[in-house]
Amino acid sequence: MSKNMKRYSEVLNVGVVGLGQMGKNHVRVLSQIGVLNVVYDISQHLTQKVAEQYNVIPATSMDELIELSDAVFVVTPTSTHFDLAKQVLMQNKHVFIEKPITLTVEEARELILLAQKNKRILQIGHIERFNPVVMELKKIIQNDQVISVDIKRLSSYDARIKDTDVIFDLMIHDLDLLYYLFNEEIQVKGVLKKSIHRPELADHVSVLAETLSGIMITVTSSRVTEEKIRSISITTLRSYIHADYLTRNIYIHRRTNLKTQFEEATYRQENIVEKVYVPNYEPLYLQNYHFVEAVVSESDPIVSGWDGLRAIQLAQQIQDYS
Repeated sequence: MSKNMKRYSEVLNVGVVGLGQMGKNHVRVLSQIGVLNVVYDISQHLTQKVAEQYNVIPATSMDELIELSDAVFVVTPTSTHFDLAKQVLMQNKHVFIEKPITLTVEEARELILLAQKNKRILQIGHIERFNPVVMELKKIIQNDQVISVDIKRLSSYDARIKDTDVIFDLMIHDLDLLYYLFNEEIQVKGVLKKSIHRPELADHVSVLAETLSGIMITVTSSRVTEEKIRSISITTLRSYIHADYLTRNIYIHRRTNLKTQFEEATYRQENIVEKVYVPNYEPLYLQNYHFVEAVVSESDPIVSGWDGLRAIQLAQQIQDYS
């Protein structure tokens, strides 16, 4: 355990509500950081099992979890985020909410204002900001003029997701990512949707959009595609960049006018391909460690409640587009 981890474990107790697949991932990482103290799920059997595995307290209620925590991770279905996070903030505890922040703009704004009023940290789980691939991409494009962006986030069907469409479930990651990379307002130009499993929830969505400066954007998200794809392609004035979040590879294609002449033949190298080194860090660890640091140092998190609000505002525009 590093000095910082030991210091954090002495001053901060963190609780996790929601012990599904993502909740267990948060529990694992928070245990590694050394701040996990208590867990809770509506399934007491699951609560007891996870608590025993990580040698922490199994809470029997949300009230008990909050009482035993300085900060709470809300890792539950999106439809429950508002009520649970509000309960945490009302008890003057810091809160981390898995993405999306809430289902509505009004709920998100209320949580943000409550956190500000009580001077508590509110961070949203837009994890791609902590993806080393994204961190490198942001550096690569900062001195170039971007022409277009094409993003694909495709997955197979997940029966566990029952309260949100693919826009709020998967695409929300990329909507936040667009704001993070370009820091511009985005105007939706066209939307195509397809519902497969439930008529009221879109499962496959393609969006055409544009930033204020004219960057062309296409985003496709799916939870009915039998191959997992997480990719972004960026065309700039000087290069074409393709990144794969799963393999953590970034390739930059650059044009060159290099000529080599030998005997009677002339060889022209029209472009070169550069593979970018990407550090092998776990985004979830970086994200959760950052939250812990923000709480202990009383500093603003990289992904604020306002960032979460902006992402669902754009998601709402896409949902309502006709």
